[in-house]
Amino acid sequence: MQPVPIEKTLEFLHPLTYGYYPKSIQEIVKDRLPKFTADQVKMVKGSYDYVGVNQYTSYYIKDNGVTNPKPVSYQDDWHVEFKHDRDGVPIGPQAYSDWLYIVPWGMYNAVTYVKINYGDPVIILAENVSDLLKTTTLMLIGMDQPGSVTLPEGLRDTKRINYYKSYITELKRAMDDGATVIGYFAWSLLDNFEWSWVTLRGLVWFTWTLRRTCDTQRNRPTGSRTCLEGEE
Repeated sequence: MQPVPIEKTLEFLHPLTYGYYPKSIQEIVKDRLPKFTADQVKMVKGSYDYVGVNQYTSYYIKDNGVTNPKPVSYQDDWHVEFKHDRDGVPIGPQAYSDWLYIVPWGMYNAVTYVKINYGDPVIILAENVSDLLKTTTLMLIGMDQPGSVTLPEGLRDTKRINYYKSYITELKRAMDDGATVIGYFAWSLLDNFEWSWVTLRGLVWFTWTLRRTCDTQRNRPTGSRTCLEGEE
């Protein structure tokens, strides 16, 4: 197995840079792939001002050994299987979400791949996140904590602090190696309803009641927000 090739997730950037889809995609998708007219190529090629990269985690891939002769989904065209481990060894520590592993070197690889293969575009890190599990309105099970903790303890989200530090370090390394990165956005500013009230991704702790109303007197900045502000 090997790390996921970035081109598997950037096939839509290829025509915006070169005017056509990657040869590997053309060979797999064949007649199902949209064709561009000369005018369309001229219109889309080089039409972006910057590239927004969402980078959370990385995986290994392996040949799945089976291809669907009548593909019905985007995943059918991958021809690979995504894996979180190699020979039983995880690719990195796991966050709360079962798909999210902490793999800082993936940030460097993703940004550097875009730089090398797509003409060194201007890049903005549009989303970068790690998550925690919230079990009640005032208690939290963190990625680096074995069980429920008090609110003051929960606000010091140590593992997410380390996540941001390690990923931003790898982003800086990519920039030092020539990547043109002009912005970085942690995701997200606030805890939100989108993730069914059980995982925490916000830089501000929101205390929700069981009626899903917000107690504005108990909303607190987490340690990871303080870290990103440069106060740690």
